[in-house]
Amino acid sequence: MIFAGYRGTSFISKLIEWRTWSNYSHFSVLLSPAETIRFCEMMRKLHPDYPQYEEESEIESWQDGGVVHNKHWGSRHTPGTKVDLFEYKHKLSDSEVTKGLEFLVKQIGKKYDYAGVVGCLWIARLFGTIHNRLKWFCSELLAEMAIAMLRAISGKKSWKTLPEDIATSVVLKYCGSRKVPNHDGAVSIV
Repeated sequence: MIFAGYRGTSFISKLIEWRTWSNYSHFSVLLSPAETIRFCEMMRKLHPDYPQYEEESEIESWQDGGVVHNKHWGSRHTPGTKVDLFEYKHKLSDSEVTKGLEFLVKQIGKKYDYAGVVGCLWIARLFGTIHNRLKWFCSELLAEMAIAMLRAISGKKSWKTLPEDIATSVVLKYCGSRKVPNHDGAVSIV
């Protein structure tokens, strides 16, 4: 599992980056081909018609679909957007990966947490906010997945986790950069 930090280009992305004093507006998790196959097999136990993907895929909480599994990473993002990649400093065990995948399977289809984003960025800093486990924003989803694997990425509660908290986590390390490919599937490595 690789954490993918997007350096967004849209107005909303730039607003999030400015408000959080961060280089990142969004985070997702990339699944290796083997993890993707396992994830699809788990999904088919709940949804027999779920497709089988066999290449690297992406799970993210996104404004236009909530928690989704994308066959191709970056498919919901602007081509050319820079993406920094982070992985755990200490390799995940098979059991930890399984726990993470099981958590993600249960989240697919849940709605995007608009109130959580607003609360995390503005209101929560003053008054606190109510956590809604039926909805997720990007960094909240990944922080909760990490907790489910017993490999927390920050000392914050998941609903207070910002993209910058993932990028600066002491348990993760930078492992490369990419740019979102054109929709023809060509990948460029930075």
